[in-house]
Amino acid sequence: MSNIQCKGYELSLLECKHERFQHPDCNHEQDVGVYCGGKKSHSNHNSVRKPV
Repeated sequence: MSNIQCKGYELSLLECKHERFQHPDCNHEQDVGVYCGGKKSHSNHNSVRKPV
């Protein structure tokens, strides 16, 4: 992958805009690391209010 452009809401790097894996032209000077952090939102989709 190269030229990866993420917005911040993606669940996977593969969801980010990027150039495909066709002809890798990278070397070890272009290695990167990724840190994902922050609050994770949990919602309960089963609790739906019904009209009375």
